[in-house]
Amino acid sequence: MLSILDKTKRIDLIEEVGGREIAYDPKSKLLLYVSPSAKNYNGLSNPEAANQYFKILNGPTFRKSNVISRIGFRTPTYELHNLNKGDNVYLKPETIQNMVNLLNQPYAIPNNPHEQKEWAEYLAAKNKQIEDYNQQSMNKIPTMSGFNNWQAAIIHTNRINGFEPHKTLMNDSRFVGEQGLNKNYLPFDLALPDYSVGLPASEEQKRQLKTEYRTRVGYY
Repeated sequence: MLSILDKTKRIDLIEEVGGREIAYDPKSKLLLYVSPSAKNYNGLSNPEAANQYFKILNGPTFRKSNVISRIGFRTPTYELHNLNKGDNVYLKPETIQNMVNLLNQPYAIPNNPHEQKEWAEYLAAKNKQIEDYNQQSMNKIPTMSGFNNWQAAIIHTNRINGFEPHKTLMNDSRFVGEQGLNKNYLPFDLALPDYSVGLPASEEQKRQLKTEYRTRVGYY
């Protein structure tokens, strides 16, 4: 079936079927989205240096969005592509702040029994790890009441790329140290980069964009 579609449509379909909508903010109209990226994960000689990324879209769902920015998890940089959905759209400073606010908001678990049960198990497992650590350490770590969208994006991204959620929860440098991390995947305790520094585009970068994408609301 894919063979009858042009290259752009094939990429769109792969991203939609394999991806995950994490959170949507109706006020800023930003959607946090993750999807497979074989280029950034398995088989890399230096995976922790790869610009593993999430996506920011301008609509309530992947299908209803028409622009996209790919943004690094580990570094405040863009991952530039040449295909589908108006790629390489640089965010305005106010949109970057809206994105950071969205990443820090509590994750709203989808309202179905299977996922509600799964995420309750994830939270219980994480708090058990914290409690076990606190019994042996003077530096106490507070237990968690839930996950935020940043943490959910890390968990979903790793899961899409073959690293199960319980493994991501344990892949936390606070408990296993930097040497104990599986660096092929994102650590659970990855700090949010300062996106206000790295993402505002220079005039030269903005000139590289196609004219029709410069004028979208919230984008250059």
